[in-house]
Amino acid sequence: MVRSDPFGGLGLFGGLVWLSLRNRLVAEIDHDLAASATQFEKYFKAESAEAVAGQLSRADVLKDELDEFSQGLPQEVISR
Repeated sequence: MVRSDPFGGLGLFGGLVWLSLRNRLVAEIDHDLAASATQFEKYFKAESAEAVAGQLSRADVLKDELDEFSQGLPQEVISR
């Protein structure tokens, strides 16, 4: 007679649930990052166009906008 380990199936089930949740979490983080990058790009382009219309040099505007944006980032991100 062959006996199966009832906890082996439970371990397999737990592992599959963990993998599924991990993949979902990573996908949500990727989606959020892409949305944030798109939102920043739109903001950056709008601010740049506004400043260029005001006769400021494009390079100065881009530098100022990046400096302003980077102040809100964690120090670990800035030092990379």
